[in-house]
Amino acid sequence: MRSQTDTPPGGYSFGTGRPAAERLLVVARVFGPVLARVLGDLPPRRWSTAVDLGCGPGSSTADLVRLLRTDRIVGVDASPAFVRAARGRVPGAAFVVGDVTRPLPIARPDLLYARFLLSHLPRPLEVAAGWVAQLGGGGHLVLEEPERIDTDDPTFRRYLRLTTGAVASRGATMLVGPTLAAIGPGDLPPGAQLVVNRAVEHPVAAADAATMFALNLASLRDDPSVRARWTARALDDLADRLDRIRTSPTDAGAPHPPVVWQVRQVVVAATDGARPTHPSADRRTDRCTGVPGGDQGAEG
Repeated sequence: MRSQTDTPPGGYSFGTGRPAAERLLVVARVFGPVLARVLGDLPPRRWSTAVDLGCGPGSSTADLVRLLRTDRIVGVDASPAFVRAARGRVPGAAFVVGDVTRPLPIARPDLLYARFLLSHLPRPLEVAAGWVAQLGGGGHLVLEEPERIDTDDPTFRRYLRLTTGAVASRGATMLVGPTLAAIGPGDLPPGAQLVVNRAVEHPVAAADAATMFALNLASLRDDPSVRARWTARALDDLADRLDRIRTSPTDAGAPHPPVVWQVRQVVVAATDGARPTHPSADRRTDRCTGVPGGDQGAEG
């Protein structure tokens, strides 16, 4: 598979081009049941403003629209291309181009959601604490991050070595779940409490895993850290092997075993009436007021 990536140095490791968008659609389908489980742990209420952090092309936002009762859903992503795609995919939501590590352009949301995002960001606990600090009273932060990816398949293991190294080269930890598992009171802002912190086992069919991995490899081929460690021939061989697993249901007559993800789910609640602090939190402007789904917010 030919390289198609527009990943900037220091940016999202897995790119924002066509293969990355296609992969995120598969991720939403494959991990949809895991998302439904953690949302089922939230209080049975109507949410005023739910925010999908790192919304990508809107695949996770569409699930939030389907699974939550909300007055408004806003997706935030650093990629203008992803935001344009999300606006077309989920016309009932609003989308804004923005940096999720800075104060959000939505004032005091009562639900923040992020899936497989902290695994691409340095200082994940600091970032998560910043998100909690921006919640309104009684608000909730919901996180889903990879903790382990278990497989005995040598092709999958080669791929995981490549991606773990690429993410690490940008100062992040792909399997960030153990870091979140160790969250304690000192890691949270005042007025916040840990509601859920668990690992969920989720088997994924080998063909689905190979599809996600192959699309990711197409995005990563031109990453400087990958080029420094892997030859073009080795990358071509890995791509071919992933494609064979994707298209063939068996290996020597036996079904390919599933790849088992351990997904760390964390829910943090901000106490009613709490006013945790965050740099510039009271100075930000809500740029998403108005009709949901409109062309709101500047791209850039």
